[in-house]
Amino acid sequence: MAVVIGIITIAYSETIGTIFRVIIGIWIIYSSLIRINLAMKLKAMDVNAWSYSLLLAVIMFVCGLFIAMNSGSVIVTIGIIIIVYSVIDIIEDIIFMKNVKEIF
Repeated sequence: MAVVIGIITIAYSETIGTIFRVIIGIWIIYSSLIRINLAMKLKAMDVNAWSYSLLLAVIMFVCGLFIAMNSGSVIVTIGIIIIVYSVIDIIEDIIFMKNVKEIF
C-alpha cells in the first residue's frame, strides 16, 4: 500500500501541491472573513481595537488570496505567509480576549 501511495505521490506531486496550496489559501481566506465579521462587531460596540483587528484581517485575506491564486509560489513563500498568518491570528486572539467582556 505504501509503495502505491508513494508512486501516486511522485507521479502527481504537482497536482497534490496545487490542491494543498488551494486548501490552505481557502482556509486562510475563510478565517479572515470571520475576523472581518468580528471587527465589524467590535466597531458596532465602539471598541477602539476594531480598526487593528480589521487591518489584520485584511492582511490575512490578502495572504490567503496570494496562496490560493499564485501557482508559481514556492514552498518557502507559502511557509512565510503561513507564519505571518499565525502571528496575525495570535494578535487577533489577544485583541479578542482583551475585549471579550464588551462583546458578550
